[in-house]
Amino acid sequence: MGSLDFKSGVGWADGNHNAFYFGANKSAFVDFGANLTYTLSLLGAGSVYAYGGYTSLLDNSLAAGSVRRSNVVIGAGFSLGF
Repeated sequence: MGSLDFKSGVGWADGNHNAFYFGANKSAFVDFGANLTYTLSLLGAGSVYAYGGYTSLLDNSLAAGSVRRSNVVIGAGFSLGF
């Protein structure tokens, strides 16, 4: 049986970061993100996982300096521990 994990968070950055990435020299809450991951263990040493997520810029002045305000992300992977 696998496991299902949900994570979310809010990002904050100072004016130097925001000026470099968005052209807005102000400190602000930058983005919100939420991710859902399903992980299935394989033979105790490895696992496969699939994930999906959503991110969105929170501040209008930062969003004006970005190509897209919101993004949907999906993916899959394999992990091996030894």
